[in-house]
Amino acid sequence: MEVQEIFAILHKWGIHTLGQLAALDKEQLGARLGPEAIRMWERANGRSSRLLKLVQPPESFAESFEFEREIETAEPVLFMLRRFAVFWSSSRCVWQQFISSQRN
Repeated sequence: MEVQEIFAILHKWGIHTLGQLAALDKEQLGARLGPEAIRMWERANGRSSRLLKLVQPPESFAESFEFEREIETAEPVLFMLRRFAVFWSSSRCVWQQFISSQRN
């Protein structure tokens, strides 16, 4: 039985939270809904372990910008630094691409 089917049945039984799922009897749940329900129960009770694949993020990022004119004050440099900081801090795409490449 698939997870979505199990969720639908649990919902019909009035089970809507992890605590409610964890309170059920493991053997009876497995007998009625199968081994996937037991795995769900184990996760809800913190008895399941899943190995994590650790990834090493890159040590540095590089970005460049060429100014059209000679810089006379720090203001243009600070402006570009702020732009780069906002770009890198808000760019989830970069991290998602990196993590995806490490999974393959």
